[in-house]
Amino acid sequence: MKEQIKDKEKKIKELQAQGETQKSEWKSLQVEKEEFQHRIPQLEDSLQTLKDITNQAEIYSKVKEWLVNNIEEGLAEYAGTKALGMYHNVSNSDQVTEFIGQNKIVEFCKSLNNYLKWVEASLKAGAPIRVDKKRLEPVLSIEVYKMAFDHIKSKLSSDISNEAAEQLMLFLNRLVQELSD
Repeated sequence: MKEQIKDKEKKIKELQAQGETQKSEWKSLQVEKEEFQHRIPQLEDSLQTLKDITNQAEIYSKVKEWLVNNIEEGLAEYAGTKALGMYHNVSNSDQVTEFIGQNKIVEFCKSLNNYLKWVEASLKAGAPIRVDKKRLEPVLSIEVYKMAFDHIKSKLSSDISNEAAEQLMLFLNRLVQELSD
């Protein structure tokens, strides 16, 4: 009987030790659970940030695609001619040519095209890149460029989403600001 009691006492001690181990493991699991629960909002914020970045990248890609296609189709010449006509208050391209000369028109449209290439490069980079003012020096008043950008805005509003149009205008406005400084 003494041996049975000793066995039972031994078994009780083993069970107590197992209980202590399980209690310790349970406490450890509780701490881990609290740590994970604390990190959930941070992870959700990070996930939202990634979604926002992905959405922004998609918009930039659409704007860049629109811009590249329209640059190839003569966007700078279209917007440049319209802006020059408005600026000089004349109604057709012959009058613009007569008023400021063909060389100045070509030079202006070329510079406008370079600005659009800057926007394209900025969209590709995902943020406005530094403007090289020596390479991108305006050949006419900044006001004429603003008018040209307004013509671009009116052209794009029917071709791409409002969100994409807003992004393009942000880049164009940033460019005007850089050139005005």
